[in-house]
Amino acid sequence: MSMEVRVGISKKLALGGVAVFSFLNIANAQSIQQGETLVESYKFGEAKEVFTQLVAKEATDKNFFYLGNVYLSQPVPDFAKAAEVFNKGIAQDKKALYSRLGLASIKLGKGDKTNAIAEIKEIVKDSREKDTDLLAVVGKTLIK
Repeated sequence: MSMEVRVGISKKLALGGVAVFSFLNIANAQSIQQGETLVESYKFGEAKEVFTQLVAKEATDKNFFYLGNVYLSQPVPDFAKAAEVFNKGIAQDKKALYSRLGLASIKLGKGDKTNAIAEIKEIVKDSREKDTDLLAVVGKTLIK
């Protein structure tokens, strides 16, 4: 009987953990979407605030990428500030596919298309083409 209680508690804990993880994942996705909407609305200051909060809450490669990308999306891109943010993402995660893509975006913005495209191909290869979000961002990067 005590075995059944332990299993029952484990199931409840597992389901609760899944629910919390799902909620946090959805909340993070909504914040990224909120920040992207602000960028598309040319509200760069507000977008920086959203992404800065995301980085403070969870310093992931993806969050650093979106913060750095705000600096590239402004009417006058701030390549130095964007590079600083992307390099912080790389410092957090050596694989850092998103932050590496951000650095390649800077090269594109500065007109160094040959090296930028070579780096983007390497990033896609390193991702093994499994991260669909990354592939979508790569597509957006190449269209700009």
